[in-house]
Amino acid sequence: MCKCDFNYEKYLDCISNNNVKRCFSQFRIFSHHLEIELGRYNNIGRYERKCKLCNCNMVESEYHFLLCCPIYNDLRRKYNIRCNWPDLTRFKHLLSRQNFKVINNLANCISVRMKIREEKLLKNAKYFLFHVNLFAIFSSVPNKFFVKL
Repeated sequence: MCKCDFNYEKYLDCISNNNVKRCFSQFRIFSHHLEIELGRYNNIGRYERKCKLCNCNMVESEYHFLLCCPIYNDLRRKYNIRCNWPDLTRFKHLLSRQNFKVINNLANCISVRMKIREEKLLKNAKYFLFHVNLFAIFSSVPNKFFVKL
């Protein structure tokens, strides 16, 4: 993604919070729970691994998650991650930055987003299961109990 040579990465010393450091490291080495990775292990085609949080109909890749997904626009502003016309070159440049403040902002932003993403997906799953259970309950009730409109 953004590593051209084998050496110690500066961000490992810049980020003091171990949870944030772990999350950022996992993001950089593709060891996370975005659809682009989950789909690989569930035999879902690459272009079918869509973001479940937005309506952009895009693959939920690291690029989409960091620079494109509209769900995180406020966080991009809050953490000063600006990219008016995102592309892969800018994405790689952002992840390979050496500036202490940029690294911390980026790592904290990714960590917060991952938490938000998990919470939203859990909420959506609970909502879905609730409605599936309602459907199962009402489909077992005889029709004579329903009011005809």
